Amino acid sequence: MYTEFFGLSEVPFSIAPDPAYLFLSDRHREALAHLTFGFNDTGGFVLLTGEVGTGKTTVCRCLLEQLPANTRTAFILNPALDAQELLAAICDELHLPYDAHLDTIKILFDRLRDHLLERHDDGENTVLIIDEAQHLRPEVLEQLRLLTNLETNKKKLLKVVLIGQPELQELLRQRELRQLAQRITARYHLLPLSREEVIQYVQHRLKVAGCQRPIFTRNALNQLHKLSDGVPRLINLLCDRAMLAAYAAQQWQVDGKLLKAASREVQGLVEDTGTRNNWLWQSISAAALVVIAVVTIWQFWPMPQAEPVVVEAEAESDWLASAQQSRNLPQGFKELAAVWGVNEPRSDCQSLRRYGLQCLWGQQPINRLLVLEHPALLKLEDESGMQFYAVLVGVQGERVRLHMAGQQLETDMDWLLAHYQGSSVLVWQPPQGYLGSIGTHASASQIQWLETQLSFLQGQAPRVLQQYDAQLAERIRWFQLSQNLEPDGIAGDHTLIQLNAQMGDVPVKLSQEL
Repeated sequence: MYTEFFGLSEVPFSIAPDPAYLFLSDRHREALAHLTFGFNDTGGFVLLTGEVGTGKTTVCRCLLEQLPANTRTAFILNPALDAQELLAAICDELHLPYDAHLDTIKILFDRLRDHLLERHDDGENTVLIIDEAQHLRPEVLEQLRLLTNLETNKKKLLKVVLIGQPELQELLRQRELRQLAQRITARYHLLPLSREEVIQYVQHRLKVAGCQRPIFTRNALNQLHKLSDGVPRLINLLCDRAMLAAYAAQQWQVDGKLLKAASREVQGLVEDTGTRNNWLWQSISAAALVVIAVVTIWQFWPMPQAEPVVVEAEAESDWLASAQQSRNLPQGFKELAAVWGVNEPRSDCQSLRRYGLQCLWGQQPINRLLVLEHPALLKLEDESGMQFYAVLVGVQGERVRLHMAGQQLETDMDWLLAHYQGSSVLVWQPPQGYLGSIGTHASASQIQWLETQLSFLQGQAPRVLQQYDAQLAERIRWFQLSQNLEPDGIAGDHTLIQLNAQMGDVPVKLSQEL
């Protein structure tokens, strides 16, 4: 959503392993040198460990690119197997036939031995790479050791790369695996990036994406190292969300406050009431919202205007014309703002704040948006890969209603799921003075508002409250449980959005009528 705003050719902080964005820090290069040395040795095992997201897969990819052309590789991505299943999986990777019902461990082992000998006679090397190797069982690791017993007078017929989290090192220290541990010819534990490497990493990815100016302030980059602990995957998530928040605020640079807000969203932390930019907090942590299927009671959010023309969007030609008029995000925002009765030439999150409204951005599946029961602006993509925007205003069974380019289009759920890219924003109305959550440090007026809302919903007389007490927290937990939210007893964005929906505090009442 923000690439055009920042003048970028593409999203720079995707967590997908795009070779164009390859960045090798000094630590990654050192790890690569250790593993390359291990491959040139005569031993059977090479070990690479590191915390989640530190770049182990990146180093492995670089290693494979440096292997000779006569090297065949086999990948095992799901090592939660027994010994026989592992041998069968290796046969699958090397395209060796076998009978899954009749072949024993010995038969599979012999078939692999014969294949490795044939490849050696043909001048080929074979490498087995096992990712997430910390999940391997000791007896499976022992079977791997037996495979590396296959050798000529000068070299092993099979070399094994074990990639895993630090728990893998603990696993290999077990006494029963001491023979395998002695065969590891190279091992490296990959550490996170340093502060300067974090800065270089961010600048590198922005440059590849076509950035022509500094986007992150120096303070933000310092905060980024602290908040991410130097883990590249977390850096990508934080930068992406911070840039999205900056775009929503029409802010040309990402500062430290925006980055902290992004961190709270990404890591699902409880709101810090000392921060006053919490309207940017997008509380979409999966741990905070457990969604159940509600397909039997999906309902519509009808538009508050006069009945518009309804267009059936069964084929591409039915919606292509409307999509051409809804290519940019500001136009989509105007459609979303209109649902709330806001009609301005310029509509975005910042302008909507003047009307007491806030935005909730995120990567949300359709069923999660339905649970929130608010109209949502969706980012869609047509058959040619061009993006366009539409407001989801209703769902009933397998039928959906979208508002786009001044029209309401009806189509089916399969069409929507095929074109939805996962990015969405909904608008909601928080209580006056809301700063991110209502908890122990909230104002007396907000606490009283929450007590009144919950009391009305639960059919009880509201108490007069000045402070957030245990009974109110328990009532919030009751509501959160009833809405499949994490029962933390604090009224944050998602809790209040669903409370608004239950109280009818949305632009119009829910309807099941098309």
